[in-house]
Amino acid sequence: MSDDKITLDELFPLQEDLDKEIASIHHIDYPSTHNRRCLALLVELGEFANETRCFKYWSNKAPSQKEIILDEYADALHFFLSLGVELGVSRYTHRFNVKIKDCSDAILNVYELVCKLVNNFDADSYCKAFAAFLDIIPLFDCPACGEMHYAKCYNCDVNYEWKKGLFCPKCKNIYADKVYLKCDNGQSNEISVYEAITLTPNSKLLEILARFIVQTKEN
Repeated sequence: MSDDKITLDELFPLQEDLDKEIASIHHIDYPSTHNRRCLALLVELGEFANETRCFKYWSNKAPSQKEIILDEYADALHFFLSLGVELGVSRYTHRFNVKIKDCSDAILNVYELVCKLVNNFDADSYCKAFAAFLDIIPLFDCPACGEMHYAKCYNCDVNYEWKKGLFCPKCKNIYADKVYLKCDNGQSNEISVYEAITLTPNSKLLEILARFIVQTKEN
């Protein structure tokens, strides 16, 4: 994945909409919650690390289930995006450049960069911290379990070749609750969006984004 890049532009408006909904319910705004969101990010990073158990040298217990680890990563992603929205970030493309291959060291590096962001809240500090956070993704043990070739968006009834994305190229909406799959053997099947995403190449990233979408809808 070191040669891959991802564009997360679609996620910032989703997070902004969620932030607005929360702000309306709780009568808050970005300035009044800034410190709490920074703290929440650090806490979620810790919860993510705890589920990976990467630092628990004294224990032989296996990491938590993949879905739990992805949930915690997606929780931290929410707060990274929220802080980005506060800074006015609306476009973000990341090219993977994994220099720290030990998970514990990589998470510690993100902690350090987030602390720098807290003390110097600007776009440059944000991008450095966010990039380090995203570079943790290739360290996950979440191998792709297959490949999907065609999908159908139920919002606009269009079949198209699946290309590492979460959004329909025609209507630009998130896929409906189910997608239609056509496999190499000619068989067809309807499965959930989350199941579909886990069948695509680069499932490490796509599963995380799927969890993010699910959490956004649930909230």
